[in-house]
Amino acid sequence: MSVRGSLRTMSIEDVLSWLSRRLSRGTLTVEHAAEARSFVCDSGYVVEASSNLAREELGQMLLDAGWIDQEALAEARSVQADTGVSLARILRMVGKLDEERLRAVLEERALRAVLEIFTWEDGSFAFERMDEAPSPDVAVALQLPLCIEKGRERSNRWRELQERIPDEDIGIELLDSGALAKSGDSEADRRAHLRVAQVVRERAGEGEILSVAQLAAQLGWTRFRTMDRVVVLCDRGALGLQEQASSAGVDFLLEESLRLSEEGDRLGAFELARRAHQSEPELAKERYETAERALFAELSRELLASFRVPKLLIERGSLESMDLSDAERTLAQRVDGRWDLLSLMRASSVREAEALITLKRLADRGIISL
Repeated sequence: MSVRGSLRTMSIEDVLSWLSRRLSRGTLTVEHAAEARSFVCDSGYVVEASSNLAREELGQMLLDAGWIDQEALAEARSVQADTGVSLARILRMVGKLDEERLRAVLEERALRAVLEIFTWEDGSFAFERMDEAPSPDVAVALQLPLCIEKGRERSNRWRELQERIPDEDIGIELLDSGALAKSGDSEADRRAHLRVAQVVRERAGEGEILSVAQLAAQLGWTRFRTMDRVVVLCDRGALGLQEQASSAGVDFLLEESLRLSEEGDRLGAFELARRAHQSEPELAKERYETAERALFAELSRELLASFRVPKLLIERGSLESMDLSDAERTLAQRVDGRWDLLSLMRASSVREAEALITLKRLADRGIISL
């Protein structure tokens, strides 16, 4: 049995509260834009978490925290590729991390993943029940009520950050590097602040003003983490905000689109190329078309291999007031539970590639199901 829905009609706090009350056992998957996170829940606890983002992969987290070095990680990944054994088990077996520290890292990763979805205002969720108790290599035990409590704090902080930085295209400048550190900072905070300053300084040296959005992309951080660090450093006087970032943003978007494409993130690569194409159609034309073809091929394999009938997940009357493009609104209005996916694409007034990508975007926003 499965339960599915939209975060616009049922918030993530409501979803977790429901799972906590029912002591349900199963896997909760939450999707937003190109991001997806999955949580294995059992009797009111999160016991395992995973993500489709490279920055949240266990090995990368351990490397960033300084608990293992690049050589040890490369060796462990090589063994993983040859054997199929999980990275967590390999690191424990070879003595790179004891089980207690590994569990602490996995618990921190799970909590971060839960807190991040509390900043998502739209998207979709699905809960698939399981009969047998889960048996991860190293189980964590995050209480769902604690996740909800921490999640409320994250939601409140997110609203504060959005008030301070209403536009993520706003520019950042380094005012006083001496104000980066403060007594009581953790080692992780200290390293993060130095990294922010380094990136801002490097771009300034090239005559460019880095935007908040560009900083997040370059660091590989979430929007929340980036904005939180920027606001903290602004309050210390280390950073300042400018009304406009530099016009070099299109080149940056194209570079990041290419990087994401090389990493296999087809949707992320396309979205950045699309933003660049909207600003500079001629300059971004080739990258946009290449990214679109790659994403269309990936989505075709994923979505068109079997018969699918999309369904509308929200009230039809609310489509008019939503922030949708013309193509998104037109396609969403055509979804009636009778037209199959391929027929919707072929009957659309836009190209089939654009139609499929648009329908996928509507599904990621929790407006339709595929």
